[in-house]
Amino acid sequence: MKNLEIVLWTASTKETASCVVEQLHESGLVFDDTIFRSKLWFTEPVHSKDLRLLGRDMDRVVLVDNSANCCKLNPLNAILIEDFHGFRHEEDAALVNVYYMVEALIKFAEEGTSVQEGLQRLAMEGHLCRTITYPMPEMWRNLPLSEIPPLKVPPHGKFVRANTAPPSRSIMKYWSY
Repeated sequence: MKNLEIVLWTASTKETASCVVEQLHESGLVFDDTIFRSKLWFTEPVHSKDLRLLGRDMDRVVLVDNSANCCKLNPLNAILIEDFHGFRHEEDAALVNVYYMVEALIKFAEEGTSVQEGLQRLAMEGHLCRTITYPMPEMWRNLPLSEIPPLKVPPHGKFVRANTAPPSRSIMKYWSY
């Protein structure tokens, strides 16, 4: 997309993900850059992606991921998505919805709207995505969270999740085969 830098940030190792990236690039460049698993951010038993490490304007950065753990440090900049199993299907429009969400975020950015505000707007409309809430697990509720490193705290609070239903049935004929 014009005026957009697309970076793949994967929890996979370079050895594992390179062949997938090459397949995606067969029909043309998809990603401007790829970030593979790194000791800087990949921590066990769970890992998180801290978008601030990218050194970009946070009003212009969005993370699309299937894991709330990966998004928990920047939930206002994240779109959660269901797992993708390697093939398109007309009953699963999550990636199609993400495409239209990114298009809308680009338009919003041209109007001076931040990613965070744009995602809230899209979630309120409800056609492409919705707001979901992860409650704090019971055993964590009485702990002094300010004294616990953020990487160790489970994801909680509000997130935006891409809908799996298409905005319209007719649109899917262009996206599935």
